[in-house]
Amino acid sequence: MKPFIFVVLAILLFYFILCLYIAFVAVGKKKKRTRQSLEKVLSNPSLSSEHEHARRYIERIETLENAVSKTLIVESFDGLKLKAYYAPCGKSTDTFVLLVHGYDSDAYTAFGSQIKFYKDLGYDVIVIDQRACGNSEGKFVTFAVNESRDVADWCHYIASEFKNCKNIVLHGISLGGASVLLSLDKQLPSEVKCVIDDCGFDSPEGILQHVLKKDYHLPSFIRKTAIIFCEILCKCRFRGVNTEDVLKNTDLPVLFIHGALDTYVPYYMSEDNYKAAKNPFEFYTVADAHHANSFILDESGCFSAVKRLLERALQN
Repeated sequence: MKPFIFVVLAILLFYFILCLYIAFVAVGKKKKRTRQSLEKVLSNPSLSSEHEHARRYIERIETLENAVSKTLIVESFDGLKLKAYYAPCGKSTDTFVLLVHGYDSDAYTAFGSQIKFYKDLGYDVIVIDQRACGNSEGKFVTFAVNESRDVADWCHYIASEFKNCKNIVLHGISLGGASVLLSLDKQLPSEVKCVIDDCGFDSPEGILQHVLKKDYHLPSFIRKTAIIFCEILCKCRFRGVNTEDVLKNTDLPVLFIHGALDTYVPYYMSEDNYKAAKNPFEFYTVADAHHANSFILDESGCFSAVKRLLERALQN
């Protein structure tokens, strides 16, 4: 009987170690992309398939480096120092745009044309490093649960530190999109006027279930246990958190943008968010775009949709 018990215990130990490893990979701090590391990719012929992405990241780094005038810092509710980068438009303005990047990304590599677009409109831009990303502190990415609280803190910071601020526009991509949507049930300042959600997911549990099944072919019981370990590591609950529930109760107009070919964050997640929203402004689809590629493949169409939202939301 004892050998059988040892076998069972060994299997259980392996199972829990596997699930814990999956959780660490999912929520662990993301490696920062630097200009140096990207240039090494470009100089390596064997990595030619990654050259296009590397060049794009370098262009984005240069865009933000040339635009930033100073670094901003807020302390999160759990004591982390979070950083953001202030890119003023160069003229007097009362409108600020908060750009929120996605998973496995950071402020310097997530946005390029968006920064120039908003500055050309005469808006000041603030691009944040989310917790456990870029230069911000933190050990774990919490799939928009705590990030949404951080977004709310940044909004209050902007409203209080910039006395000329009358309008705040929230613009998030992927994880950043979910973060700005979930922030809408926090006590945001009245200066927040509208939201752009670019391919954001509908729930932490939903996106983890989807990715772990599609990309890693893990059975349901392993996925569920791994998500519990994610919650333990992050010290917050993923299950039961849902953007649809938040969108049902916000009066702020929301623009949804999503590529129809997105399989990483499924297109249906934005469809469901749009249907659930109390005040949806528009759902703009880019037919041939994969994940986070809508602004790359259809820049003019996406920015036209954003302009339509701003014209409605910023009438004052």
